[in-house]
This record gives sequence, structure tokens and C-alpha cells, in this order.
Amino acid sequence: MHIAVTTNFSCDDGRLGEGSCAVARKMDYNQAVAKLEVHWPAVVAERRFAKEAAEAKAQRLRNMRAAGVH
Repeated sequence: MHIAVTTNFSCDDGRLGEGSCAVARKMDYNQAVAKLEVHWPAVVAERRFAKEAAEAKAQRLRNMRAAGVH
């Protein structure tokens, strides 16, 4: 999840000039989400809901393919 317009809640850890992103430098994703959730719990809840819905849809499609139901 990228939140480009918020301060201190993106993958920009102030070291983008090094040519890699914070995730490549082992940024702790769970810690970043926890910080975001403190300030914007509704945003985090909405994104979690959307992610879970997408994962459930993908699983249904895999199940249908495995069952031969297109």
C-alpha cells in the first residue's frame, strides 16, 4: 500500500537518492502499517477489506479452474 501524499507513511524513508526503495532496504512493512493505522484506521481497514476480497476472488477462480468449471 502506497500513500504518496502523507508524511512519514510511505516507502520514502528519506533515502531514495541511494537508488533503491525502503522495501529493498528491509523496511518493516508491519510496523509501517501499524503507524498508519494509528492515524488513519479507516484507511487501513478499507485496504485490508479490499485485499481480503481480492484474495477470496482469486481463490474462488483457482478452485473453479481446479474443478474444471472454467
